[in-house]
Amino acid sequence: MHGALRPWQIDTTNRKRFSDLVKPANAGSPATCAELQKQLQAILSDFPAEQKILADSPPTAKAVVRPAFYEIELPKPYDVFTQFYSHIITKEALRASNLLIQENETHTNETDIRYNAKQALKSIKRLIKKTADELRESGYATFPDSNSEFKHFVLFTLKQMLSALFFDVQERYRNVLSDFETEESFCLTVLNESYSGTPQLKPTAAFFEYQMQHILSENKFSAPAAVNLLKQIQTLQDAKLQSMQGALENLIFLRSANAQKAKITLERLTNPDLIKEHFSKAKESITQEINQLDQGYLRLEVVNTALSELDYIQPTPINKLSVPQKLYFWLQENKNVYTTTASQFYAVEPDVDAELRKGGKPLQKKAQATLEAQKQVAFEHLKFMSGVNRLNQKIMPDADFNKLTGAVAVLIDTGNTNR
Repeated sequence: MHGALRPWQIDTTNRKRFSDLVKPANAGSPATCAELQKQLQAILSDFPAEQKILADSPPTAKAVVRPAFYEIELPKPYDVFTQFYSHIITKEALRASNLLIQENETHTNETDIRYNAKQALKSIKRLIKKTADELRESGYATFPDSNSEFKHFVLFTLKQMLSALFFDVQERYRNVLSDFETEESFCLTVLNESYSGTPQLKPTAAFFEYQMQHILSENKFSAPAAVNLLKQIQTLQDAKLQSMQGALENLIFLRSANAQKAKITLERLTNPDLIKEHFSKAKESITQEINQLDQGYLRLEVVNTALSELDYIQPTPINKLSVPQKLYFWLQENKNVYTTTASQFYAVEPDVDAELRKGGKPLQKKAQATLEAQKQVAFEHLKFMSGVNRLNQKIMPDADFNKLTGAVAVLIDTGNTNR
């Protein structure tokens, strides 16, 4: 904020003039940098010096706007004058970020990219120090509201957006920088303010997409990096990030199961066919392992082991795009079943693939269905007995009754109990 744009030099009596200036900015979010430039030119149409600055730094032709990596709380405009400055500050911060991106995309030398990033960070620090000093000298120590002075609103909005811009640049060029500020160090050494302990910056979908693309492009998959990014998304619990969260959970799941070794796109990770296919495969594999065990507690161990491998999953909110979350809920249902029947015996179902490898023949579907129907009838009769006689007197412990039902199932399947 310099020259004619210094807030204390603005004529706040000419409401119509500023109302006309902000109209173009209310048209919507620009998709290209050229559209962003035009919006700023329209807003600043009454300010020749600022128009020249814009003309001297045109955007790359057809460049798409790269959204900011961070959001930060801003005071809400309460009149046409605060709207004017809010638009200028937020749009100019976005323009500055995109100009740096476009400039660095013309370089292949890491040294040049590092230099440009470091110079940008130095400039932002210098501006934000001046803004923070001006706020203190003016006695503005609170978050502005509708009762705050106009100057207070403008300076505070500028300080907030410069902070977000600084961390945006730092994050985009983290791979070429060696020194990094945290929010705490930034508050203490740059703003010369105490740190509240509460993060002010909120990562946007653009931040997570950028990090996700980096993980996908790596030659070697880093599970710790993926899980760390996932935990950041889960902490926010933002509905706008649900697709990103589902994609990341699917990536971790597929990689851990060695089900996806080749590189895969972000869009493919949330494809409905992929979700359905891998959920079915996972259930089939675990079911096969369970059905080869004859006691409830052994089956429960299989379920608990599978659940422990999904320790990165949160049960809420429900995400229909997440294969491992679907599997988590299915495993929880099975856990409830085998927890209550831990001492019960079950009939072991043959491993069809193993039998075929041995040269045997699997049971025909019709024969298997008949056996299952017979077991169902038997279990209904045993359930009616419930381990008591006709006088309702207990005739066996629950554990023995569970063994009885298990032995009956084996008898139906094999013709003998082996008990």
